[in-house]
Amino acid sequence: MAFVRVEQRNAHLAGPVRIDRVEGREGQVAKGTVTAISNVRKAVAEGKTEEVTAIQWTLWGKLAENATEYLGRGSHVNIVGRLRQNNYDKDGETVYGWTFTVEEIDYACGELGALGIQIYTHVNGHALDHERFEPIWSRMAELDKTIWVHPSRTSSWPDYPTEERSKYELWWVFGWEYDTAIFMGRMVLSGVLERHPQIKFLIHHGGSMVPHFAGRVGPGLDQLGARTPPDQKQDVETYPLSKRPLDYFKQFYVDTALFGAAHAIRCSLEFFGVEQALFASDSPFDPEKGPGYIRSTIENLEALGLSEPDLARIYEGNARRLCGL
Repeated sequence: MAFVRVEQRNAHLAGPVRIDRVEGREGQVAKGTVTAISNVRKAVAEGKTEEVTAIQWTLWGKLAENATEYLGRGSHVNIVGRLRQNNYDKDGETVYGWTFTVEEIDYACGELGALGIQIYTHVNGHALDHERFEPIWSRMAELDKTIWVHPSRTSSWPDYPTEERSKYELWWVFGWEYDTAIFMGRMVLSGVLERHPQIKFLIHHGGSMVPHFAGRVGPGLDQLGARTPPDQKQDVETYPLSKRPLDYFKQFYVDTALFGAAHAIRCSLEFFGVEQALFASDSPFDPEKGPGYIRSTIENLEALGLSEPDLARIYEGNARRLCGL
């Protein structure tokens, strides 16, 4: 599929965003359509003339939903996207077309100077190792920007198949860390880190469950398929990997937001290495609503017996290196 970069500056919307629900490979997805008009004044021999350009843009998913909620006729916008060749077969003949598609990554990291993007561990329950998300990983690797990963689960995800909701807020206590570990595993086994060895994922909460269950992750995935019956073999077919699955997990970056648990921080650092860890505290979500987790995380790190250079890496140096500061 061919594409070229397109920018439309100082434009305004000709009307409201039109949104539809279309069938994707994994269910319905929001598709938005908006027409943006830009006026450009140019000098000519007789004086000045004004050229009017109207482009119909296509937006997908959450971007389409946000545009519908916050934008309307006359809204001023700057749009960065791509003109994609969109060919399809109809009645045995090829129909050639073009679609202007908004691309938020290029706009945020380029125009706005963002240091990276934040994603969640799934999109409305859809796994992120699907091929439709590959352009995100490819583009972020090209840009050498960081991808912050945060878990996403609510009480609507039951603890057991026979129940309708999770109880006792266990969806938060344990569910978030399970979600994160599953995301990491799917990124490894679907080959995202193999195809993009320089990609930079920053995992919240010290890498979730992975470092604490390294003894299970390593030998367990070395025997991938041993627990799966023959009629389900498609569920354990992975992208061709050039090393042990466990080694890919060590490519993730992690933070130190472990809520005052010094032993958990030690475990995370021993697995991922000091050079992969960035200081974080999850403030202001502590009982004090601010300084509590910051204070306890600093105390935990200071008590681990790390060298001054290693502490400096965690407090500041790794963030500067990772974010290009």
